[in-house]
Amino acid sequence: MAACICRDYRGIILHVETKRLCSIDPTVGEAEALWLGIQVASNHSWRQVLFEGDSLIVKDAVDRDSQDCTWMLESIVSNIKSQLAASPGFKCLFVPRSVGCFLLTGGMLSRVPWFLFSTSLGLRG
Repeated sequence: MAACICRDYRGIILHVETKRLCSIDPTVGEAEALWLGIQVASNHSWRQVLFEGDSLIVKDAVDRDSQDCTWMLESIVSNIKSQLAASPGFKCLFVPRSVGCFLLTGGMLSRVPWFLFSTSLGLRG
């Protein structure tokens, strides 16, 4: 399952989206969650977005040359890189799990791999 939570600069949730995945590989899931967040941000025409995630493997794959990317992530990372290049206001940030954000659901704290924060003013949910 890939998930993204979209919040504005005040922390107000604007959008939540999930996607069922065929893969059981956690790194693929992390990359798909980032890709999902990027698609959501693009579909909403948000221009200034900070994507936070706790997968250093995915962050490194996005930052490095495509030839250094593992084959399982190659197509997803290629899509991510293309959209990031087309959207100069989109930035990815690695946030260690120990300091990452948590989502309160059903009285339990559950970890969500990629968070999407839009820093644009005047966004509407």
